[in-house]
Amino acid sequence: MLKVFLNSHVNAPQVGFGTLLAALQKFMRLDVRFDLRHEGHDADVELYVGQPFDCFERYWKPGNGKKLRRGIFTMFEAPKLPPQWPRNLKEGFDFVVVPSRWCAEVFKTDGVDLPIYIVPLGVDPEEWAPPRVRPEHPTFNVIWVGTLFGDRKGGEIVERVFDKIARPDWRLIMKCNPSYSKFGGTVIKLSWGQKRYALMPMQRHELLRMYDFGDVAVFPTRGEGFGLIPLEQAAAGLPVILSRSSGCLDFVDNGAFLPVNCGKEDFLFVERILPMDAPNEAEIAEHLVWCYENREKARAFGLKASKIVRGDWSWYRTMDALADFLTLEAGKKKEVVDVGELAPVV
Repeated sequence: MLKVFLNSHVNAPQVGFGTLLAALQKFMRLDVRFDLRHEGHDADVELYVGQPFDCFERYWKPGNGKKLRRGIFTMFEAPKLPPQWPRNLKEGFDFVVVPSRWCAEVFKTDGVDLPIYIVPLGVDPEEWAPPRVRPEHPTFNVIWVGTLFGDRKGGEIVERVFDKIARPDWRLIMKCNPSYSKFGGTVIKLSWGQKRYALMPMQRHELLRMYDFGDVAVFPTRGEGFGLIPLEQAAAGLPVILSRSSGCLDFVDNGAFLPVNCGKEDFLFVERILPMDAPNEAEIAEHLVWCYENREKARAFGLKASKIVRGDWSWYRTMDALADFLTLEAGKKKEVVDVGELAPVV
């Protein structure tokens, strides 16, 4: 039995790192136990989930005096880390776990001189699944979902393309947090002509219901640490138009997505101008028109995508790889076995 002292400052169970924390409790193997207590634990290894803030030490509680290897599961969405991150990681941790090859390269390039393990995130194959019968609807529904930094996930790109090519029976549905800059955080729901904005948190079952009425999802991101949203959308049976960008590069060309090439552009992210990906808007438009003019083929593509994602990118595979690396760091295994290309050691 591997005992892992799990710690985190994250308290939003359905967003980002919170999704991982929930999966750790549901999908981890029977030979691994996570201890959420802050005192008296007898763990073999420590794992912190979140970002390496300056104040990270306050989250670590003294245990039984045992010297443990400390790791962190983290990620970043831009090609350059915040200046303090390499120092924080070196001072506070013995190893780093990231969800994508792109993330690992960014961390290495920015001077993180620690063992870096790649463990991709996943989907719950029982929860994220296509409806048995997709509800009929009179409009062609285009869906975009973003979170705190709506512009990084390409919300305004989707609007711009939609405005240029939308037919009379098209509808754009945009789900994002109230911090999306267009509305200043003051509006919860808006419906303007062919566009509908939902500025509110949603539970997973609510998102799935929205996806049931979708015809295509668009995710023209400029930068992702991994890209869980498009994986969930594909698992739900939607054809997904996705940037060949950053963390999404690990799966965008696996046959489950409609890929979009990217150039580069200077973009303001976390108070710095950085060279981020610029999705090709003409390619987005071509994919949207194809989905509109070939609805049966698009639906069949979505069903094929769901099988690929739910089979190859489930939480079960994620947890197998993570357990292997934690066992290695705990000193209970001399080398990693049977993880192949899913989670190479950098």
